[in-house]
Order: sequence, then structure tokens, then C-alpha cells
Amino acid sequence: YDLPLSVWDDMHRVGLRSHYVSSYYAAPLLLAAAKAEPGRRPLLCMTSSFGAVSYLFTTAYGVGKAASDRLARDLQVELGPQGIDCLSFWPGLVLTEKVKELLTRDPSRINRVTGGQDPDRVGESPLLTGRVIAKLAAEEKLRQPPFVTPPGLTGQVCIVAEAA
Repeated sequence: YDLPLSVWDDMHRVGLRSHYVSSYYAAPLLLAAAKAEPGRRPLLCMTSSFGAVSYLFTTAYGVGKAASDRLARDLQVELGPQGIDCLSFWPGLVLTEKVKELLTRDPSRINRVTGGQDPDRVGESPLLTGRVIAKLAAEEKLRQPPFVTPPGLTGQVCIVAEAA
């Protein structure tokens, strides 16, 4: 309520819309790949955050992340029967340039995420999420029950640190 409306627009026009637009353009390619190799299930994924279910940073951030998770679930309903698995990934505190800058400018915001622990100790490299996604994309059986969660992962949230 106390931030400019542009913050809301940025979270949804840039973040959420980017997930939707990329899914829109990727779906035909993934469907073609699934048809070309029956039994192979291509992976459509997006990054989100535990901010989808717990307050983190701003209201706009949390609503955008919750919507990204919903997008993955709904795309799984639509694309799953056609051979595509959809997942939403929740990395932990990713030590990006922006997070490092925020740590020096406003460490209290990062401390809320880490519970006061040293971000260098509890943070994740941006490479970790990519490696987890690559592994799950390459080994479809890891997306199925009983791995990571009892019902499997498709249409679910995948916590990066747990999947690693």
C-alpha cells in the first residue's frame, strides 16, 4: 500500500507475464517434442519463491509468486495429459548481484529471509537452480512418485535445496 503502483506492475508485467509468455511460446515446441519421442515428457518450469505462501519483501512480490505457482499447476492440468510436465521451482536465498546489493543497502530485509544467519553460509548460487532443473529435465523418473514429494512433482512446487 505504501509503494508506487509501478512495483505491482513490475512484478506482474515483468515477472508473471514473462512466465506466461514464455510458456505460450514454449508449449508448441514441447508438444512437438513429446509427440516426436513418445514416452518422453518434456519439462516446462518457472521460478517462484516461498514468498508465495509467506510474506516476503512486498505484497506485490508474494502475489506474483503465488500466481506463478498457480500458473504451473494449471498448465500441468492442460499440458500434462499431452505429455508435458510443469513445475514451479522455489530456490532459497539466491546470491544474485541484486541480493548482494540489497544486503549492503538494507541488511534487515535479507535478515528476515535468513533469520539473521550469514547469507554467505545459507545462500544459494544461481547455478544451483539451473543444475536441479537440468537434472530433473534429463531424468524424468525423478519427477514421479515417490521422489521429492510422495505424489511426485508434476504440477507441484519443487524446493531447490530439497531436490539437490
